[in-house]
Formats: sequence, structure tokens, C-alpha cells
Amino acid sequence: MAIAGQGRYEEALHLAGTGSAFRSAAGVRGPVPRFWRQLQEREFGRARRELPPQIADRAREQGATASLDEAVTWVLGDTAPRDEAWLDNGKACEGLGKAPVAHFPG
Repeated sequence: MAIAGQGRYEEALHLAGTGSAFRSAAGVRGPVPRFWRQLQEREFGRARRELPPQIADRAREQGATASLDEAVTWVLGDTAPRDEAWLDNGKACEGLGKAPVAHFPG
């Protein structure tokens, strides 16, 4: 949502689609807290109003089909980490579809 607040509307909707797809793939269910829903409605609503409908829809759809690596690259560009120690290419998520898991050294 911070990206929407920066005026990066297409990216925001792309990542909203990715987040929604990852939550569904992980089996996250239940109500969204009211404050969070209101914040999403405000920021993503602004993004939808600022973009032509076909661009907003396409961004959300592309995000919903993106892998985690694609989402990270979308946000970070060429600065995204690429080594196998950081990203396991989805081995830890085999039951969750295409959403790989990031591993952060601790």
C-alpha cells in the first residue's frame, strides 16, 4: 500500500494481486480487520481511480499469477537477491502452488 501512496499505482495493484494470491495459496481465511480493509480500500481505490480500468485490471491479474521471485523483482528491480541461500525456488512450498519461500540468514 505504501507504493500506492507514492503514486506508483500500477505496481501497487500488481502487488495487491500477488498478495491476495499468496494468501489464498497459503490457506489464509477469515475476516480482514476493519482498519486494514479501510486502508486497502483507500489506497487501492485511489490507484484504481487514477488508472484506466484496463490497466488496473491487467496489473491486478498479472500480480495474481506472479511468483514470489517476480514480485520481489517488481519491487526491487535489479537489486533483488538471486542466490539459492536466499530463495529456495519453492521447495518449501510444494503444496502451495508456485509461491516460493524466502529464507533470511539469522
